[in-house]
Amino acid sequence: MQADHFSFLSWFPGHVAQTKKKLYPLFQEGDLLLEVRDARAPLAFENRFFERVVPKKKRILLFNKMQLANPKANALWQEYWKKEGEAFLFTNFHDAKEISRIFKTVKNFQPKTTKKVALPTRVIVYGLPNTGKSTLINRLLRKNKLKIGPKPGVTRHLTWADLGEEIELLDSPGVIEAEIKNLKQAAYLALLHALEPQNLSLDHVINELFEAILQQKEALPKALVFTDKESLSSSLWEEGKFDLSSTPDQQTKFLLRTLQNFREGKLGKISLEFPPSKTL
Repeated sequence: MQADHFSFLSWFPGHVAQTKKKLYPLFQEGDLLLEVRDARAPLAFENRFFERVVPKKKRILLFNKMQLANPKANALWQEYWKKEGEAFLFTNFHDAKEISRIFKTVKNFQPKTTKKVALPTRVIVYGLPNTGKSTLINRLLRKNKLKIGPKPGVTRHLTWADLGEEIELLDSPGVIEAEIKNLKQAAYLALLHALEPQNLSLDHVINELFEAILQQKEALPKALVFTDKESLSSSLWEEGKFDLSSTPDQQTKFLLRTLQNFREGKLGKISLEFPPSKTL
């Protein structure tokens, strides 16, 4: 992913460093590794630590929240990952049929072992913060056993859960990079709640969103009429019925409202990334 400029972004809670140390041996010992990413920015959610230590032969990439992404972008990404030779699923953890599909994938997995005593299949669920890891496990368990929330960092500990069928699932805290040099990637992570937006300029984060929207005008409600960033901002401002005084407080509320509406899909099905050399 190309960057227009570079800067260091430090955001590395202590529990993340501890999680990395504990996950490394589990990646080697686990039978099946499920890496959860956001379908709207598949490459931004790639983590150098995972790429370095995760055995790819045991990995399946789960691109969650596909229902919020641009369907055309989803199709392009599926072509891309097939060519890359990756095992993957584009999915929606709030869809019962999708959860059933993931369960069948896990259940049908046969780990290679030389041990005479049959042991449970150990499945490691991991990824960046707020991608839906705990939601996936709760859905598979059919009960809200694990704590989930809208902020990154809700899960703080490694937690094993018994799925039955001789399958054990491990939920893990989201692991973010110690330093993110690419500000575009950082903005995408903030837009999709893997980072708190306070860690970046809110104006920069929304600017990256507007850049993506201008490439996908057909994905937005027809009531929004715009040709560039300024007219897009004006249309969203009017739709939100914000005070025309445009005080700093009103401006911040507008940016946060726009951010929340994007996350909830109220602005339309918008993807932030497309495969390299591909556009809509």
